[in-house]
Amino acid sequence: MIRFEGEISSECKKFIRKREVKTTLLGGTFAFAVIAYPFIALFSKWTNSIVASILMYLLGVAAFVLMAFVAPTKKDIDSLSPTKISICLEEGYIEATCQRFTLDRDLSDIKEVVDHGDWFSFKFSGRGAPAHRFICQKDLIVEGAIDEFVGAFAEKITKAEA
Repeated sequence: MIRFEGEISSECKKFIRKREVKTTLLGGTFAFAVIAYPFIALFSKWTNSIVASILMYLLGVAAFVLMAFVAPTKKDIDSLSPTKISICLEEGYIEATCQRFTLDRDLSDIKEVVDHGDWFSFKFSGRGAPAHRFICQKDLIVEGAIDEFVGAFAEKITKAEA
């Protein structure tokens, strides 16, 4: 068992915020696009103006973009940030505990472990819990050792791009 526990740094929280914005933006835009296309077809038939329909669509996309950048507040990020990461090598899972919830993934889902210097982030294959919920800050290790962590994921560790 390897366990990291405590409050992560502001640099890690900034990483989480960027990922939350990206996830919200992509998800919201996709959902809006799926809903908007039938609406545009009906609206353009009703108003006989495709230009008005396209303008309404663009206005809606702009609203979603703005919501994505305003969505995660500092309080939200604090509650979404992991306070404990447990890696059970024997049973093959990784678990992230946040203020609001607990998430877990299979170790076999890990595609890449990114070394950011003072902390590690994960990239997973397939669907499941968002990867940015699984951050292991090196100075927060309370069980196991960094060498054990590095040994377990040696073939998957890459350096973060500057």
